[in-house]
Amino acid sequence: MPSVKYYSSDLKNKIIQLYNEGKRQSDIANQLSIYRGTISKLIKKYKEHNTVECALKSGRPQKTDRKIKHLSVQDPRKTAKQIKNEIVDLANVSCRTVRRTVV
Repeated sequence: MPSVKYYSSDLKNKIIQLYNEGKRQSDIANQLSIYRGTISKLIKKYKEHNTVECALKSGRPQKTDRKIKHLSVQDPRKTAKQIKNEIVDLANVSCRTVRRTVV
């Protein structure tokens, strides 16, 4: 179970709308049954970035993903075990990893 609860864009926009109408954070929290701290963080984020949308997540893609996908497209009949054996020099991955990447 995720430790973070994600709220829809509609709900976030509703919170900002209520805040801009002059409602207090505690009133918004009671009305929408959301923690006041969550309301506060959302309003702070809105003031800083002028949006309530989640930022794009950055990060380096796994180095095996492109190679596994390339091999599976090159020969769609290859099994996960065959692909795993071909990329053994690149990384030590399991058949399950290959299956997850291909799907």
